[in-house]
Amino acid sequence: MMESLQNSLAVQAQSFGTIAGSGTKSRNVSSGATTDATTTTGDTVQISDEARQQAAASQSATPNTTANATEMTASETAQARGGTTVVGTALTASGRQVSIQQCTRTTTATDGSGKSLTQSGLLVSVSGNEEEPGQSYLLTGDTILTEDKNGVLSVSAYRAGQETSGADIIIGVSGAALSGGAGDDTIFDFSRTGAESIQGGDGNDTIIARNAIGNTIDTGRGDDTVVVTGSISGGTVSLGDGNDTVRATNIGISSDTSIDTGNGNDTISATSISAGGDQVNITTGAGDDTIDAGSIGFGGTQVNIDTGDGNDTIDATSIGFGGTQVNIDTGNGNDTIDASSIGFGGIQVNIDTGDGNDTIDASSIGFGGIQVNITTGAGNDTIDATSIGFGGTQVNIDTGAGNDTIDASSIGTGPSSQVNISTGAGNDSVNASWIGIGFNRGGSSQVNIDTGAGNDSITATWIGLGIGGSTQVNIATGAGNDSINASWIGGGINRIGSSQVNIDTGTGNNIVTADMLEFRIESFAWEHLVQGMVENAQNSGNGDGNVIAGAGVNIVPVGGDS
Repeated sequence: MMESLQNSLAVQAQSFGTIAGSGTKSRNVSSGATTDATTTTGDTVQISDEARQQAAASQSATPNTTANATEMTASETAQARGGTTVVGTALTASGRQVSIQQCTRTTTATDGSGKSLTQSGLLVSVSGNEEEPGQSYLLTGDTILTEDKNGVLSVSAYRAGQETSGADIIIGVSGAALSGGAGDDTIFDFSRTGAESIQGGDGNDTIIARNAIGNTIDTGRGDDTVVVTGSISGGTVSLGDGNDTVRATNIGISSDTSIDTGNGNDTISATSISAGGDQVNITTGAGDDTIDAGSIGFGGTQVNIDTGDGNDTIDATSIGFGGTQVNIDTGNGNDTIDASSIGFGGIQVNIDTGDGNDTIDASSIGFGGIQVNITTGAGNDTIDATSIGFGGTQVNIDTGAGNDTIDASSIGTGPSSQVNISTGAGNDSVNASWIGIGFNRGGSSQVNIDTGAGNDSITATWIGLGIGGSTQVNIATGAGNDSINASWIGGGINRIGSSQVNIDTGTGNNIVTADMLEFRIESFAWEHLVQGMVENAQNSGNGDGNVIAGAGVNIVPVGGDS
């Protein structure tokens, strides 16, 4: 009787590719996936514990195999796991852990030849629950895992249209289109260049792909996550409204690429955004958004980033490197841009942070043959940098109305650099160790600073120094009670070094103070020729002004002559 029952189960397994679980619950496996218990669609075979154990033993000897999945016995699973790498994890709707591992296993041919056969693919392991034990499958094709309302697992070959309105787990390997439908879906795409298209549908979806090359990913509305372990290059990624996340190694490699995360508090992170040609467009919509990247724009590319209104953050090692144009608009809000370098040997970097209390923090702003334009809009803005404008660079900074602060070690260092700074109305401050330095024979540096109306201050160790080159510094502080304080104003080193400093303090009670005015060092033996004598001058403009100045410094008060 036991032998008859065992044979009956074997016949059903071969006919339907499904095996039933104990009791009244069943595990469904269709169109290419098998388990350790046997049912057909709509039918359930119930067997005793003893009979089920015998049937399981028979199944262990000859695993059930379909087009896309082969259930593995415990010993086979253990053997396969000896050479596996975890490539993905997920949770079913009931909270069961799903682990996906790249593996290879060796089996013996069933034709009696005794030959060893090698199978490679994805080992999918699903933890057990109260309804059924854990299961493992070796997948060779697209597969979908779903659960019914009782937490019973169904594993089947995936074809378009099989998705449900629940929390599906879809594993793609063929490159065919994948769709999760409505619900909180998890979609894995392990094809080499990416599925033709991936549709997440509405819900909080997670999409994990090996690459996304020239295809379309659309997650619909919801708090969605797209993770690409390789590159997003070419095609379009759309995440709809919600708090979305995009993570990739590279975004935009030699192909036009567009990412739109919709409204919400979104995050985009990558090792590089655009490297090597064509254009990358990123739009994150309204919300407090974050972009975190190693480099933004590298090698002959154009990158356009619009983070919309909100308190946005862009954090990068470099922004605009080597023949690149980068355009960044963070919209209105209290925005932050933090980078080691902004504009290094490229074409142009344009940054507009909109109205709000914005902060830009960088080691270098403008280095080596590039133009950098920064506009921070109305608000109390801060720009903090080690160097602003070095070597063949033009940097234009406009901080708009508000109490703005610019801090730097050097502003305008030649050869052939120009820096234009306008801080707009408000009580502004510019602080630097060096303002305007001309290097090398024939090299030049020009710095123009206009602090606008308000009680402004400029503090520097040195304003205007020619070291084998020439430099010109023009400062206008506008109406208000302004102060300029420096250790040195104007000077030249070597016979061809020269500097010119022009200061216009505007109306108000203004003070210009310097320890040394206009000197020349003919050689590095430090033979000083001080060309000016310290003198007191009365500002003839509106208000009383005390100016301590010397030769080579031009004070232009309102209504007075230089």
